Amino acid sequence: MVRNFPIGGLLLLSLSACGGGSETASVPIITIPAAPAAVVAPAPPPVSNIATLTANLSVRQNGVDYYQFGKYFALNHSWGAEKIGMVYGRDYNVTVTYDKFALPKGTEFVWDYPDAPHDNTMVYGYPSVAFGKTTLGLSGYNIDNSITQIKNIQNWTQHYDVTLKGDLKYMNLMSDVWLFDSTGKIAAEIVVSSYPNDHVNYWSDPKNFFGQQANAHTHEIDMDNVKFDVLVSNEYQGDKKIVFVTPSDDSVRISRGNIDWMRVLNLLREHHDINAEWYVKGVEMGVEVQAGNGSMLVNDFSVSIAYLDPVTRAYAIY
Repeated sequence: MVRNFPIGGLLLLSLSACGGGSETASVPIITIPAAPAAVVAPAPPPVSNIATLTANLSVRQNGVDYYQFGKYFALNHSWGAEKIGMVYGRDYNVTVTYDKFALPKGTEFVWDYPDAPHDNTMVYGYPSVAFGKTTLGLSGYNIDNSITQIKNIQNWTQHYDVTLKGDLKYMNLMSDVWLFDSTGKIAAEIVVSSYPNDHVNYWSDPKNFFGQQANAHTHEIDMDNVKFDVLVSNEYQGDKKIVFVTPSDDSVRISRGNIDWMRVLNLLREHHDINAEWYVKGVEMGVEVQAGNGSMLVNDFSVSIAYLDPVTRAYAIY
């Protein structure tokens, strides 16, 4: 006969022999309570590298909102809108979303300006990415933080890949380089419009304003299997030069390609349009927005400048 007698945490098993046997053997069996379920701490929320740059929430310098990661910048230029007294959030909106540790790749600009151009002489803004030690909008008109002089540059390449959406007829995708003389004055601006619109085609036409200035002249250049026209105007805001580089075929629109800046500089030096002693800070690429809404997603923007260091006489890459 088997009997169970629970005693506290023990289970007493009693065995009795049949037929009136008097001996009883008791064997204690230990029952171990089940362990309580482990408490798992909740996972911390994921850390996001994504940030947003707007015209009223960012680092601001000289009226320009920007974020910098290494040699690259994301900039919110709405200089045209501000110039005519437009108010952010009321008259226009521009938002820049970027990965703080992957800039400029993945940076997206979204804008909403008035539906119509203010006039044919201006744009509302130039949301852009940039490469260099600084940019014109941040450092002003001087040679501070220049990378080097033109005469020291051995190679300068730019690769770009962007996705444009919205009112495309009001967008001019352009890369912009400013050159400075030894006194810190702007000596020239070089504009390469790979995805031009009627606005920039008007200004770069030799028959129009800049082409009609004294000593204005033209060249041609081939880059990335595309023929470009080059207009050099010697009368830009007084004593500055402006150089427009636009596809010879007005129907060409390039959103992914390469710019050989060394080739452009050599052409201009060959024709004595620029001075080898002038200084370079870097390059900006963005959309001049004449009106409407749209967006630019930067899939890639990579720049490399190889130059001879004038102090060490060694080659360096910036």
